Amino acid sequence: MESSSKSNERLVILFRRAPESDLQELYERHEVAAADGVEALVDEIRRDGSNTLITYSFRSGEGVNYDEIVKGVADTVGVKYDPTQITDEAQLELAVAQHLIRKYFDSLTPEQRASFQEHLDSLGEKYSDFWRQFLEADAMAILALVQVLGSEVVARLLAQVIGRLIVIRGGTLIAGRLVGLVIPFLNVALAVWLAIDIAGPAYRKTVPTVFQIALLRLQYGE
Repeated sequence: MESSSKSNERLVILFRRAPESDLQELYERHEVAAADGVEALVDEIRRDGSNTLITYSFRSGEGVNYDEIVKGVADTVGVKYDPTQITDEAQLELAVAQHLIRKYFDSLTPEQRASFQEHLDSLGEKYSDFWRQFLEADAMAILALVQVLGSEVVARLLAQVIGRLIVIRGGTLIAGRLVGLVIPFLNVALAVWLAIDIAGPAYRKTVPTVFQIALLRLQYGE
């Protein structure tokens, strides 16, 4: 996957499709006013990503391309993938999201995992089967899973899974916000854990942002 400015353009298109409320957390994390628009948000994400990848002055303040940020996050958190089979940043985002959710699940105690599985079983076989496949899939298999089930179905399944993982680990959800794949609850528990427990201080912005964008792309992307 070669770096391309097209990844920045695709991110602008994605943000234009998403409701502003779904982008609120991104605006806040990257300290951009919503009134400045999605182009300003993408620019700031790129600048923040530059701070974690290379010396900022090398880019004259413009920031690295977004797909470079995704690759940097994938490498930092330890995603295993064949770069010759990943064609764009959207595919690698999804592999990052799967890897981090799986890591979050691995951090649960045996009792918490049992409670989580009991909840999935109560939801029905569809959820249990999806979670089993999700846990076992490698980077390419997770792409195939999305293609088979459809991104909207995967988005709905993940909303239930992520929400329950947060609650079981002791977090809370903002009442009424877990609709479809609306993500504002991430800053309650999951984004904090992703940034601190896995990536360290240098990636406190970019890791949860790439994760969040992956989920937004499932819901609003092409």
